[in-house]
Amino acid sequence: MEALFREHKICAIFRGIPKNIFLPYAKALYDGGIRLFEVSMTDPDAEKEITWLKEELQKDAVIGAGTIIDREAFFRAESVQAAFYLSPSADTEILELCQKKERKLIPGVLTPSDISKCIHFGFYVLKLFPVSEVTDGYVHQLKGPFPEVEFIAVGGVRLANIKNKINAGYIGVGIGNGMIRENLIKEKQWGMVTESVKEALCLFK
Repeated sequence: MEALFREHKICAIFRGIPKNIFLPYAKALYDGGIRLFEVSMTDPDAEKEITWLKEELQKDAVIGAGTIIDREAFFRAESVQAAFYLSPSADTEILELCQKKERKLIPGVLTPSDISKCIHFGFYVLKLFPVSEVTDGYVHQLKGPFPEVEFIAVGGVRLANIKNKINAGYIGVGIGNGMIRENLIKEKQWGMVTESVKEALCLFK
């Protein structure tokens, strides 16, 4: 997961996207350069949505399952062979399950205790969440005692502040509602969605 985030920087988080725009929106993001996608398992149709993305996007798209907070969510994600798993927390049961089954998990952390717990189970790429509640210097402070850990910034990230997060020390970001201006989605301006993503990714070339 570290290599994927270092290469692609952005993971698009899908939660509550209306069915009628789900695939056009996903394809617009893909055309803009997004290759990492997370579908939240809080969506009742998350299994279908993961399957749609796997079938409709090119093979280099990597489709993961998010909000893995209990066994039910884990096994729902398993049923559609999600490529990776993300959680907002460091739940012991989920850490144990993913360790036992050798699944790619990015647990959510906020404190040094959370980080230590994840390291104990062998997870070193972690989601700092919600990143909007800490300063950009926080990740640098955490890297002092935990130099072997890499962090993904999630929660309050927007296209406009991605570069700040990367410069602060994160290897990548996850973006949900802050990905694209809401009016572009409502008006189905998919070409402009694609161009917005391209402009953001150009900052890292």
